[in-house]
Parts: sequence; structure tokens; C-alpha cells
Amino acid sequence: MTSSSKWLATTACLLSSALFAAAPVNPFNQPQENPTPANPSEQWGGEAPYRVSWDHGFFIEGQALVWKSHINGNYTHKFHTVTDSDGEDEIHLKKKYPHAEWDWGFRLGAGYTMPHDDWEVSLEWTRIYTELKDREHENRTDRGLIPFNPNPFRPGAFATHAKTKVHIHLNYLDLMLKREFLTTKWLSVQPGIGLRTDWISSHFRANFTGGNISDQQPDDSSQVHAKFKNNFWGIGPKAELNTRWILGKGFSILGDLGFSYVYGFFQLEQFDSKPLVPPFLEFEDHASFRQTMPIFDCFLGLRWDRMFDNDKYHLSFNIGWEHHVFFQGLQADIVETFDVNNSNLTYEGVTFGGRFDF
Repeated sequence: MTSSSKWLATTACLLSSALFAAAPVNPFNQPQENPTPANPSEQWGGEAPYRVSWDHGFFIEGQALVWKSHINGNYTHKFHTVTDSDGEDEIHLKKKYPHAEWDWGFRLGAGYTMPHDDWEVSLEWTRIYTELKDREHENRTDRGLIPFNPNPFRPGAFATHAKTKVHIHLNYLDLMLKREFLTTKWLSVQPGIGLRTDWISSHFRANFTGGNISDQQPDDSSQVHAKFKNNFWGIGPKAELNTRWILGKGFSILGDLGFSYVYGFFQLEQFDSKPLVPPFLEFEDHASFRQTMPIFDCFLGLRWDRMFDNDKYHLSFNIGWEHHVFFQGLQADIVETFDVNNSNLTYEGVTFGGRFDF
């Protein structure tokens, strides 16, 4: 045998010995069990992620919302007369805004977790009806309420009573595709991408009485009132990133961020009695245009999870704080009575509910 043949034989012998040593020992020659558990949650001590058995995968969820809305728009100026150090009178103005109230809403959703690679598709519907209102009253001679915004066509006009009410209806649908990834045993991330569509219907009302309003109107009317509508519908892409910081015993902290960029239609409508402005006639104004609207969403809360019946069912409960910003959600360029031009519309409040996988 040549030296090269001896070298090849020795190398083959060493490789076969190493492979044999690395192979698992099975002295009874019995078929081995699959080391990978049927439910991936078992790999992480039952903490994350939570998956029902592969022959299932549907889920439903419902949440209650206790939110309030905010707008950066005033409906009147409260004034009072002040005498300065030189003995001259000055008028100080203070903007008055409607106050937000806590209101109830809901979120309903359904989806399916695909058996291949755990992709999750879901559809969620969020709906809430919020109200803002305010009431002011001044009877002193050096104080009063300017109807709407200061206007050179009605100098000296003031009221003693003013009230406003704002109703905002918000509906939106989220169609999302997500997947949860485990970075460690104690942290999971779930990126998602999809579509968002929004419906926003806003109604503003304001009324003024008292003061010298009746003196400045040709028909001796005792009040001034105005209405304004701001309606929007749009659709666009949405991206989000959900994180879960696992505490153990089924508890975890949730931290979610989302961003949408929807393109839609604004429809504006204003009615104003305007008896203080020549020619002292009521009028209506309408406008419609297309515009994009960025939307920011975030959530911070606590969740509890539990698996049932050999991983056939999964139940979770969550509670937390949500915040949403609809940038330039109020496009009131045609309005002279309400100072809400290009104002952001924001929502914030508590959300609590649960999810059931089956």
C-alpha cells in the first residue's frame, strides 16, 4: 500500500469514529421522540409566545374604552377691563376652550394564526363617541364674552352668557398582518403591517345671549348661534411594533407603537346666524378637499395569559393607557367663528379587555 493510500484510510477511520461518537446512544434501538414540543410556548416555560394547538388558530377579542378627546380650538374670548399705571384702560382677553369629558367606547376584533410560521392576520374595529362642552357667565360691567373671535365689523359687541358643545364620532378599522418573535425568554416583539381606514365626524355648536347683542341686531334677536361640521374619511398604510416584557406567572408588560398615513376627503360645513355683521343675514359655507393625515398610536399596559385544556384554548386579559394623535384632524379654514384652524385631534384614556384563542 502506498503512503497516500495509508493516509486516506487513516483519515476515513478518524471521521467515522467522530461521527459515531457524536451520534446519540440508543441501546434499545427504539424510535426517538421529537425533541421539539408541539406548542412553541413550552420551549420558554409556558411564558411566550402563547399558541394554541396547530389544528386550531382562530381568535376573538373585545375591549372597553374610557377615553376623552382634546382639540386646540376656542369658541369665545373672555375679556375684562384693567386700568394701567398711567390711568388708561386696557382690555385683557382670555381664550375659552370646551372641556373634555370621559366617554365609553369599544373595540372588537377577530383573526387567525396560520399554522405555517405563526403569521397572524386580524381585523379590528374601534368606535367611540366623545363630547366636549363649556359654559361661561359674566354680569359685571367691566367683564364680558366676545361672541366667537374678535372682529372689526362688530366693535364693542359682547355677551353675558355663552355655551358650546362639541360632538366627535370616531370609527376606524385596522387590517393587520403580524408575527411574534422571541428575542429572549423574557422579551418578545411583534412587528405588523397593514391598512387603516378612518371615519371622523365632528360637530361644533355655540350660543351667545345677553350683553348688548340685541342692541346691535336689526331684528332685536336675543341670541347669536353658529354650527360647524368637520367630516373626514381616509385610508392608508399602517405599521406597528408591539413588545411584551415578560414578568412570569403569566404576567407581562405591553408597550406598543403604531403609525398610519391615510389619504382621504374632508367635508366642511358652516352655518352662522351672523346678525352682528352687515348685511345681518344668515349664511352657510361649504368646502371639500383631499388631504393626507398622519396618525400616531401608542399603548402601555399590563397583560395576563393562561393556556387551557392541553393548549387547545388560550385566554388573556389586559389593561393599560392609550394615546392617539390625528395630526391636523380638524381642517376649519372656512370657519370664522371657531378658532380651530388645522388643529390636531387627540384621544387618550384607559383600555381594558381580553382575547380568546380557540
